[in-house]
Amino acid sequence: MDASRSMRHIPVRIPARFARRHRNANEGGRRARMFLMADVFTVSADPSQVAVVRRRLRAALGPDHRCADTAELVVSELVTNAVVHGCAPGDPVQLTIRRLPRSRVVITVTDTGRGPGTVPRLKLAGTAGTNGRGLFIVASIASRWSVRRAGTGYRVRALIALRDAELASCIGLVPLDDFPE
Repeated sequence: MDASRSMRHIPVRIPARFARRHRNANEGGRRARMFLMADVFTVSADPSQVAVVRRRLRAALGPDHRCADTAELVVSELVTNAVVHGCAPGDPVQLTIRRLPRSRVVITVTDTGRGPGTVPRLKLAGTAGTNGRGLFIVASIASRWSVRRAGTGYRVRALIALRDAELASCIGLVPLDDFPE
């Protein structure tokens, strides 16, 4: 499935307390509406699509979003897990990116559940292991994360806040642009 044709904006329901608190912030302006939208697109379950997802995330967040590097790392880990463990080759992987106030981002990745893996869960990989650290990385740098059942598959959601991005840069995580595709 072509990722560029499947991108769409959908309205997001927000809690009433949030709406009341931010009602006067740029009343009716473009900035206020931006927080109520989500970028949703689908890619096929292929490892080469992880780079496509990273580029789409950068485009959705904009060039100077303060959490872009951290969000890029999280989306890479979540989509890779969905492709490797949660989907059969060619299955759709859905990605939702929501921009929230105060430079926060919610990333949601949904798989089909037809892959060789089981329930997404945290595990501690041994020092000699070459995989098994994806959700551990997400859990260590995201403010919140969750796994929920979505039909036959799973939906993994992570909230990235500015504090998380600052923490990630302090512990030496480098932007993914420094690594070859």
